[in-house]
Amino acid sequence: YPVIDIERPSAHRGFKYFDVFADAAQNRNPVSFIHYSYDKRKFRAVILHAYMLKEFHNWWYVIGYSENHKEIRVFGIDRIYDPVILNRKFVEDKSFNAEFFSKDLYGVLPLRGRKKQQIDFRVNAKLSNYFQANPIHHSQQIIKYHEYGTIDFRIEVTPTFELLNDFFMNSTQLVVLKPSW
Repeated sequence: YPVIDIERPSAHRGFKYFDVFADAAQNRNPVSFIHYSYDKRKFRAVILHAYMLKEFHNWWYVIGYSENHKEIRVFGIDRIYDPVILNRKFVEDKSFNAEFFSKDLYGVLPLRGRKKQQIDFRVNAKLSNYFQANPIHHSQQIIKYHEYGTIDFRIEVTPTFELLNDFFMNSTQLVVLKPSW
């Protein structure tokens, strides 16, 4: 039996295309693929000029300029089917900022219209131990200790769907202090 057991991302649907997108980003080749939207429950053909791959909670995403959307977009590789490298000109969108995706976000899907901001939140004693041992973002800092182990934390990020989801999942042990929205 193994003495160390790690999560295996290859079990996720679409992970078999990881190398296709890594090569496309590195060699600057557009990729055509079929994307399934979980929200719309529809398939759609996409041509993407891949700039980077990003992992979040053991799920992989490809980020690049989408010809269909005429903007930088994020696609979960678990929703991608039949990618094909194209032999055509690569589009370099000058607005792309890799640092934004690697440093300013907790997750990968920024909320439209939200800018990088301070987010203060309070966690109960049980959850505070986890947040101290495993900060959720490199900007995380403690702003106040309370009685009985409750702690106020601050992060400075561009809000994402993943951050909201994680806060909601812990809503019985966590309260957002600011911003009020």
